[in-house]
Amino acid sequence: MIEIMDNNGKNKIRAFDIDSRSMQTKKGHKEPSYNMQLVTDTQSKLICAVHISQHPTDHHELPPTMNKAVENLPTKPHKVSVDTIYKQ
Repeated sequence: MIEIMDNNGKNKIRAFDIDSRSMQTKKGHKEPSYNMQLVTDTQSKLICAVHISQHPTDHHELPPTMNKAVENLPTKPHKVSVDTIYKQ
């Protein structure tokens, strides 16, 4: 732990996952978190891709998430359905 602090030039270190980022929750609290995106196939209900980042919002997460889905699927998706948070 001391080595990590020295390497990062910090005098404090989180007692939890040091790679996580402090993000605001729906309840307004800040907690150590990751931002996770999933792509599922609507027909089979299987998860086709998972993308995890440290970005606090979903605004720019669609392209890397869909790139992973395209890599994992035998054919390109014909339709994509997302919520409005991805609007850029």
